[in-house]
Amino acid sequence: MANDATGNPIVIGNYYGFFSTSSGISYVSYGKAEKIKNSKVTLKVIKKICGVFQGSENPDPPHLVEIPTKSVNVMSMSLFPIDINSVKY
Repeated sequence: MANDATGNPIVIGNYYGFFSTSSGISYVSYGKAEKIKNSKVTLKVIKKICGVFQGSENPDPPHLVEIPTKSVNVMSMSLFPIDINSVKY
């Protein structure tokens, strides 16, 4: 059994989000859990967005870009449950 970041079991068909960063670029994704294998969860991605933090001296919000992605495999412990009806972007 695989658990999410809050310690609850991953439920196939439920919606989850996750955050990652690489070389100063932040990625936020969310989607529907499709399968679990070896503590990795395959999410059917609904939206994946990236942006660059511009530093505290720049008050402008980061420029966000949507990245077309069909699915991702993510460690279950990095996922957090979301209410898909409350997500706005």
